[in-house]
Amino acid sequence: MNRLFMGIRNNKLITLQIVLLIGVALLLRLVDLGYSNLQGDEVLILCRFSDYQSPGQFLTYLLGKQKGPLQYVVTCALSLFDRSFSSELALRLPFAIANVLALVCFFFLVYRLFTLQIAIYSSFLLAANGIFIAFARFVQYQSFVLLGGVAGILGLTLALKDEKWRVIGLYVGFASAAMSLLAHFDAAFFMPPIALLVVHWWMTFHNQPGFAHLRRHLIAAAAPGAFLVLAYYLEYVLHLGPFQLTYWKNRATGDSTNIVKLFQFYNPGSVFWICLGSIVLGLTRIRKSIGWQVILGWFLPSLIFMVMIFKDSRTHAFTYILPLLIVAGIGIDAIMGWLHSLLRGKSFQIAQAAVLTMFLIFSYISYAIYIDHDPEYPWHAKRVLGLELDGGYLSGTFGFPYSREWRDIGRWFQSLPDNEDVFLVTNEKRQFVTFYLPSKVHNRYKYSLPELREELRAPDGLYILIVHRPQSWMDLLWGCSSDGWHEKFVPLHDFVNEEGRIVASVYFLTQEQIETQFP
Repeated sequence: MNRLFMGIRNNKLITLQIVLLIGVALLLRLVDLGYSNLQGDEVLILCRFSDYQSPGQFLTYLLGKQKGPLQYVVTCALSLFDRSFSSELALRLPFAIANVLALVCFFFLVYRLFTLQIAIYSSFLLAANGIFIAFARFVQYQSFVLLGGVAGILGLTLALKDEKWRVIGLYVGFASAAMSLLAHFDAAFFMPPIALLVVHWWMTFHNQPGFAHLRRHLIAAAAPGAFLVLAYYLEYVLHLGPFQLTYWKNRATGDSTNIVKLFQFYNPGSVFWICLGSIVLGLTRIRKSIGWQVILGWFLPSLIFMVMIFKDSRTHAFTYILPLLIVAGIGIDAIMGWLHSLLRGKSFQIAQAAVLTMFLIFSYISYAIYIDHDPEYPWHAKRVLGLELDGGYLSGTFGFPYSREWRDIGRWFQSLPDNEDVFLVTNEKRQFVTFYLPSKVHNRYKYSLPELREELRAPDGLYILIVHRPQSWMDLLWGCSSDGWHEKFVPLHDFVNEEGRIVASVYFLTQEQIETQFP
């Protein structure tokens, strides 16, 4: 560690790179974190401690989910301080912090496996990558999977390579790996490199004096986490129901994810092609080293599984994208090595500045689509550095800025008389209505269709909430677009965002109006 800080302090360029890396990582993960309304999957993992009368009841709830328990435990803990989940920022902050810590661990891991410069290049690619930024800005398990998995590999790497960490690294590594596995099944793809490092650790130290003492620590470090993980997942398997089985079947038999399209959706422009070229160059540097064994053991099982078995992988592809960013960093370092042998003095400094500028351009593109929300990509087309980004729908996307003033909408409905039953139809996902609107609002979601296909009975009338550019991507309701509703009917209230743009409108229709206007 002292060698690292000496290298940073004695090299102004490396100091500048690391300062910018820290700034980019924090900026893209923390700025305007509370801007967006909670999106579909975020609402689904909210868990209130007060809803469960006993630990057994809470465990039954966790076992009924198709994902690991950690994300529910986190939101349940937050409910102790704010039962109503009144702040999107407070909800997202633990996940964003976990993401930042994962990036820190990633930097130190690459440094210990390879070099400081490769660690900087790889970490910049991770810090500016839209997929991982989206994870940080979303209430879901991915950031904790990243933190636990990367910290697990780092802990065991330190246990193998650093005498000061020989024992404590085991405890950090296995505890982190257990946390990752309890966050989601995706963590299984961190286990091959972890197992590889355990084998190297055993082979390195088993003939040394005092190994019996080290072996006891190995068992003590691995046993608690293994017990928790096995206890939970054995119960999980025993409680498997149609809901979980259908979920897994659909992901295995669904359409294969177009990883190029997915990557470019989150990282528009030439980012994909630069990363791909760097990965190809990086693979030419394969050596018989522990670092390369870890990388190959990390991305190959995940890549094979996601391509051949779990076809509808979507953003689960991060499990092999993450180690491939290290390979890309190695490729960039190889290019710089070749340039260093060809160029001298200021010419090479210009090349170094060009690489740093490239990372900053990547970072700016991510800033423009994840933080800047005028307009909100991908619900609106956007122009960034001359790039025309069309946006539009892509299955399984999240983490982009999205505000439809749902808390204002909730307050408006709350102001209606309490003795009035409120029946609502909207073109937005039902999760928004469930979370943001008061319990007296009854969502008639069976009528939330682009075309009204059956007779609708509403003797007391219906409130119609039209959300502009909704998360459901259903701009038509009963054959009428959001603009068409505004032209055809007078809204009771328009909700506007901070730019003054109408983002939602509420209408009230009587039974007679419904029959007349939508025969």
